[in-house]
Amino acid sequence: MAESLTKVSGEEFIVKLLSGERNFSKISLEERFDLSGHSAFQELKMYLKAQNLQEEPVDISNSQLQYVKARGLYLPFTIGRNANFRGAILEYAIFENANFENANFGNANLKGTNFKSAYLVNADFWIANFRGANLDGANLQSAYLKGTYFGNANLRDVNLKGVRDLAEMSNLGKAHFLETRVTSKERL
Repeated sequence: MAESLTKVSGEEFIVKLLSGERNFSKISLEERFDLSGHSAFQELKMYLKAQNLQEEPVDISNSQLQYVKARGLYLPFTIGRNANFRGAILEYAIFENANFENANFGNANLKGTNFKSAYLVNADFWIANFRGANLDGANLQSAYLKGTYFGNANLRDVNLKGVRDLAEMSNLGKAHFLETRVTSKERL
């Protein structure tokens, strides 16, 4: 039996975040909500930057956030296991040290997004755009990368062991790979 999700409007999501709520697991956010276009977005970013998100991270595990627009969102240390960001626009967002194990970022725009030291094991990045993204030290072990675009992305010290469809990633010629980890088979 499928678990039911709590429907949350975009407005409600912002109000709850600004009031200090951190548990948004098992929610279904209003599809295509333009978070970054909301009048309170700059206030929200400033508020989140002033919080200790390492000690009190935002939890969006098992949530539906499909097609959300959140350019420049500041959510380091986020817990988002099994979250669905399919088709989301998350350009220049900060997800440093986040945990998005098994998350779906299929067809998401992640241009310039900061995933430094993020845990992205088994995540789905099918045809996602990582142009200019920072993945320094991220763990992408067993991630699905078919058609993923990595032009000018920082892949320094990234764990790519066991990634699926490594040969199907695009524009790797301009990506930065210093100390990237792959299996011996994948080096060939």
